[in-house]
This record gives sequence, structure tokens and C-alpha cells, in this order.
Amino acid sequence: MGTSAFAVPALDALVDNGISPVAVYTQPDRKGGRGRQNLVSPVKQRALHYELSIVQPETLRAEGELSRFEILEPSILVVAAYGAILPQEYLDLLEKGGLNIHPSLLPLHRGPSPIVNTILEGDTDAGVSIFLMDKGMDTGPILRQKKTPVALNETGGALTDRLSLEGAKMLVPTLQDWTRGEIEPEPQDNDIATYSRLLKKSDGMLDFKKSALTLKRKIDAFNPWPTTFTTYKGKRLTVLEAWLYDGKELELEPGQISHSSSQEKILLGTGDGILDIRKIQLEGKRPVNAIEFLRGYQDFSGSILPS
Repeated sequence: MGTSAFAVPALDALVDNGISPVAVYTQPDRKGGRGRQNLVSPVKQRALHYELSIVQPETLRAEGELSRFEILEPSILVVAAYGAILPQEYLDLLEKGGLNIHPSLLPLHRGPSPIVNTILEGDTDAGVSIFLMDKGMDTGPILRQKKTPVALNETGGALTDRLSLEGAKMLVPTLQDWTRGEIEPEPQDNDIATYSRLLKKSDGMLDFKKSALTLKRKIDAFNPWPTTFTTYKGKRLTVLEAWLYDGKELELEPGQISHSSSQEKILLGTGDGILDIRKIQLEGKRPVNAIEFLRGYQDFSGSILPS
């Protein structure tokens, strides 16, 4: 069971090791993009390539869905970024249970947005946990875990790509050891658990009264989705990349833009510290570096962006 690109390497790992799933569950096709065309999930695209049986229920609780699952007679289930909560009735049918690939060091960052949370919180380490599913939200005992440092200026997209590959590398050895009875599941410590929440596009609005460090983490974490933004001349202005400014002290109000001609930088005031804006995109335009943007909008310097 998987939907997003994060789950594709896990499916590849299964097939590459001669493990052919009896079925691949993924979210239904959705209308989207220009022309409102049918968009199929990355996992469905890969399953079609492998000529695997594909199941796309609107909801796992729909009438007949549990019976359809039972007819497959699965002994074990692998879940990665599926996008729906698995009812306990499905897990009860599995001899070896359900294994979930979760991109965090559980019990930290349970829930739907663990990678974003990892960067937002300024964690120095990220990781992947493969755990045995139970009725809770990412609460089951851990079978295997891998820690990896968060790189400087690493975006949510880059970290997602790295962790998807780490999870795929861990999957088959974990499956083999678990089914042979060579892993003792380790219960999670609920007392230190933290939780992430489902993100909306509106969550990307920047509040320049916050510190430069907090804003920089958010800009990194929300790239490539849902991205961070403010407005300029009534249009959405997406901030795609920003660094912390370590130059001489400047007096800038939160949201105030200044141009350093000697360093060819666009500087943005915050509640504490200054951001060095590297890449932005005005609504309806292509992404550009900061200096290129300033050439097209010379009155940008000196303006105050809304929080």
C-alpha cells in the first residue's frame, strides 16, 4: 500500500528481490493539472510497469473492500505513504502483520508530515523507522531504525528523496528477518512521542515577526510543498530559498526589504535576525534568483512585505 513517490523505491526493492506483491493498493486517480486530466499516483505508474494487480478503493471502509482484501490471502503487508488509515480489521487478517515505513525516528514525529516536522524543529538527525502496525497512529513496536544527519540547507524534498531510498534499503532485510522470527519488536516510548499534522497550502504564509532561523527552517521544510509565501503588489510571492544573513548588523523592520548592492543580496528583516533571500517566484512568473528579480522590480528594495 503506497501512493506518493516516497513509496516507489520500496516497491522497486520488493520486485528487484523477487518478491511480487499479490496486489498494490494506491489512492484513486484524481483530476488535476492543466485541463483537469486524470492524474495517477507514482506508485500506480510503477505497478503498471511491473504489470501488478492494482486496487484503488475510495475508502478501505467501503462495503466489500475488506472481503476483496481477504480474498487476496495476504500473509504480510507493507505500507509506505499510502494516505489513509488502515482499519484494524485488515491487520487482523495478516499472519505476519503490517509493516509501515515511516520517515522519522519514532516515536518522534508521528503522523502525516514527519519530514517537514523534522526540519521545522531543527533536528540534527532524521531517520526511517519500520514498525509493526497496530490500531494507533504510528504507535506500533519498531522492527528496525536508521538514523541519518540532516544536511545544511536540506529541503523537505531532498530529505524525502534520501529517506525513501534508506527505507527501501531496509525493507527486504527487515521482511526476511521478521518472517524468520529473528527480530524482537521494540515498544515505543509514548512519553517522548511528538506529532506532526496534515499540512494545507495556507500553512505556508510567512510571519516575518518570527525569527530568521524559524522562517529559514520553514522555507526549507515546505519546499517543494506546500511552499512558503507572502504577497507583493497584490500577488503571491513564493520564497523558495533563503539563508541566514551573517553580515554586518542592519536595522530592518519585520518584512522590510533591503538591497545590498556590494554583495548583490536581497535582505529581509524579521523579528530576530535577517534573511538572505536567494530564490523567489512571483505569481504567474518563473522562479528567479533574488538579484534577477530585483532587476525587474527595482522598487522591491525598501518595501515592507505583509506578515
